Amino acid sequence: MQRSIDYVRTRADVDKERLGFCGLSTGAFAGVPLTTAIETRLKASVLMGGGMGTVKFAPEIETLNFAPRTRVPTLMVNGRSDYAYQFDTALLPLFRLLGPPADRNVHATFEGGHLPTRFHDVVRTILDWFDKYLGPVGP
Repeated sequence: MQRSIDYVRTRADVDKERLGFCGLSTGAFAGVPLTTAIETRLKASVLMGGGMGTVKFAPEIETLNFAPRTRVPTLMVNGRSDYAYQFDTALLPLFRLLGPPADRNVHATFEGGHLPTRFHDVVRTILDWFDKYLGPVGP
């Protein structure tokens, strides 16, 4: 991820000060420990369809150890009936562990399973989040 950000920052058509992270499923699961807690060039993140898994990892990559170190505003997006991550045991604990102050984190839940079914509403929520923390996209 860090090398990808290095590359993106070389492009003239990218505002280097307005970079966000959006992880889907495994990207959301890994987004907390491996990206948003370490990468200082990100200004906001969205974790969609991710939560705390039941598999334990080495301490140096364990979600429990990195989620509190996340410093960017984070939007978690989940389906209420996610088959991969149970709401009370995998989603809420991760959300509560996130490092930013509570007013800079939002947990948006929608109808659906691992990925919410009303995709238009989900995309609108994500775009509004990035507009809030990165600024609106111009022409």
